[in-house]
Amino acid sequence: MSLSELSVSQAGSELGWALAALSVSPAALGGAWVRAHHGPARDQCLAILKALGNTGVRIPSHVDDERLLGGLDVSATLAQGRPVWQAGLLAQAAGGLAILPMAERLNIGLVARIIQAQDRSLLSEEASFGLLALDESLDDETGIVPSLAERLGLWLDLRELTLRDPIATEFEPEDVAHARAHWSEVALSDEQLQVLCQTALVLGVDSLRAPLMAARLARILAALQRRSAVEAHDVSRAARWVLAPRATVMPAAEAEPEAAESPE
Repeated sequence: MSLSELSVSQAGSELGWALAALSVSPAALGGAWVRAHHGPARDQCLAILKALGNTGVRIPSHVDDERLLGGLDVSATLAQGRPVWQAGLLAQAAGGLAILPMAERLNIGLVARIIQAQDRSLLSEEASFGLLALDESLDDETGIVPSLAERLGLWLDLRELTLRDPIATEFEPEDVAHARAHWSEVALSDEQLQVLCQTALVLGVDSLRAPLMAARLARILAALQRRSAVEAHDVSRAARWVLAPRATVMPAAEAEPEAAESPE
């Protein structure tokens, strides 16, 4: 189900849930692909993330490797007479989000370096970060490169939202902090994991990351509600936000039984 198929209040509320979940652990979800034109809907999303503790670090499209990955701080080195290293923008995003404005225009080389840095960061919980890809591509354009899209757990399309679709979240920073500390302890049953895997199979989702990220999302959603176990609606939301947007096959509708012939 897309956001356009929900009512005004539902669309804004669902986005609020998704943004709260992303705030809990950007690295666990990989991040989010947000398709939206520059405007109120995208501004509301960024404002909610900031209110929940994720200001993010913006990565310019023209950034060089030294600024992106870190390197020798020449001015500080000359002033102190010893090598002084400065952290790159991705290191500054540790524990939060690296924001990629106009992500659809990033060159493949830069995307590759960002992806590699994200993969390396996962080796250390303190250094890990998620990516927020802001995609302003038009409807007839492809958007961000597939290698980047695959690593982003949440695919959120805001292009059909209007000023009548206020985006809000019922969660507070305290809820996010609680979920961040406890989501990895939330129980997910084998049956629930199997449901996510089967859903991915039915929808033609061939990425191995997708059902795993959906499982993490279900646990994060339960933790946001201060529960110790995943429930059916957590699984449903996780499938809707992670698996459904990736669908390459539409499940065939069950055939309706033929109407019985009326007796003469």
